[in-house]
Amino acid sequence: MNPLKFKEATVELKKPSNMSDEDCGSLYVCQTEKGECISVWTTSFWERLKFLFHGKIWIGILSGDTQPAIWLDCTNTVFTSAPPNTPEEKCLEKCESCEKETDFDTMEEDADANYFCPECWEELAPVMRAEYEELVKRGEIDPEN
Repeated sequence: MNPLKFKEATVELKKPSNMSDEDCGSLYVCQTEKGECISVWTTSFWERLKFLFHGKIWIGILSGDTQPAIWLDCTNTVFTSAPPNTPEEKCLEKCESCEKETDFDTMEEDADANYFCPECWEELAPVMRAEYEELVKRGEIDPEN
């Protein structure tokens, strides 16, 4: 699983100094007035299949002797509106295709939580749609799922 930068993020948590880049990276979070620290993660295709078959998500938190209270959710977003402490500055995200840093609010998201700049989306969306329709036509995927 990999953490994502998201527009509601208010803080970037840096990796501990005693860890390498391979061990840990930055985590963008939204700190709410209720004391929650919210992050969003995406999974690879294989991680999704593993979850589909066994239905488990393991969580490990480096926090000492106990684990803080947490919650998990599988909805597309947990924000019904922007949190009151969200900064007004633009959130930049790298386009999955051209890798250009783009204002998050202008990006399009595909079904696998990949984000694309408007220019790439305009070019790729018809191709992805045609591939999807071909897979449905051949019976390789179920459009209801």
